Amino acid sequence: MEPPKDPARQTTVTIITGSAENGGGDTPLVHTRDHYGNFLSGLNDYKADIGVGQTRSWNMDNVVGRIDQPAYVYLMTRPQQNNDICLASLILSGNGATYAWTGDLGWKCGAQWYPSNFAFGGSNYPPKCVWLDTDGSGGTIAKALSLHMPDFLGEPGLQAQYGEDFDRLCKNEARMTFWPEPPIRDLPMKIFNPRPEYTEDGGLKDPDQGKDRATDGYPDGSKLPWLNNGKAKRHPRDFQEGELPKSNNKPDALTVSHLPGHSARELCESVTSLGPDFVVDNGEEKLFCDMTKKQIFDVCDEQIATHCFDTEAGLMRSVGQKLKHRKRDLSYGDVVPMKQYNVTHVWDPRSM
Repeated sequence: MEPPKDPARQTTVTIITGSAENGGGDTPLVHTRDHYGNFLSGLNDYKADIGVGQTRSWNMDNVVGRIDQPAYVYLMTRPQQNNDICLASLILSGNGATYAWTGDLGWKCGAQWYPSNFAFGGSNYPPKCVWLDTDGSGGTIAKALSLHMPDFLGEPGLQAQYGEDFDRLCKNEARMTFWPEPPIRDLPMKIFNPRPEYTEDGGLKDPDQGKDRATDGYPDGSKLPWLNNGKAKRHPRDFQEGELPKSNNKPDALTVSHLPGHSARELCESVTSLGPDFVVDNGEEKLFCDMTKKQIFDVCDEQIATHCFDTEAGLMRSVGQKLKHRKRDLSYGDVVPMKQYNVTHVWDPRSM
């Protein structure tokens, strides 16, 4: 019988997936490094997978039994697999340090995203999840993600510095990068040198350290469908008919959310949102987002009976009829689309 592992000589990684249809999949490859970029631990579990809206943790043995803290983490989807994963949160801990990252940070920096039915502890706010995929068949661009975890602690000083200039968070390869074509060797790709120093309120002594690119979230030169010769398209209506990037990776699925904070309008008006059609009926908003064309419709009720989405039937009313011109309508198509679903997920706050 083997003696128990020494927790001080291990690193723990926790991966939490979002609740989006197709949001779970094969466990990604994981590499961690210490504060100076030295390899610390790795996960290569071919037998495990992560379900939709699931939390899974692994204890990884540190190399040569080292006692050290993890600082950098790299996740890469498996080359031999082709299923997406929507990452809502990542937690890394070891030798007294615990760091947490959420998909909201990726969303703020231009990563492809979808709402989630996951919330931390006693919080009622569900973070967004961000997509990773090996082959991009569902429209996902990033295959891998690298992070410098100490920079996501939520300290007041650090949050203030990011608020002053989001480029410090989003245009920094060593801090956070979504990789469309990641090299397999030399992971993570860039290390802070020298190691960042922090102030008493948790801010960076050199807040601009590591700012090194022009593109949010992704390496410069990445082929991003919302960039056109370096000029960002910030709204789906900025695209011409037929040019909108693939944004529905599960056309036969529907998500109905009653959760506070969710917005079909926010989803539909984002060029980086990706996932199934989405209905919100939460007391704050009552709208349907057709994710294929990023078009907004009312949810049918006693006052609105045509050109709307019937949540009970799971169908559009007035299919084929011309759209009424409303200020919130987007510019794709001129008729009410037909919708048919094989899978419907209902997100209710009572189930959280």
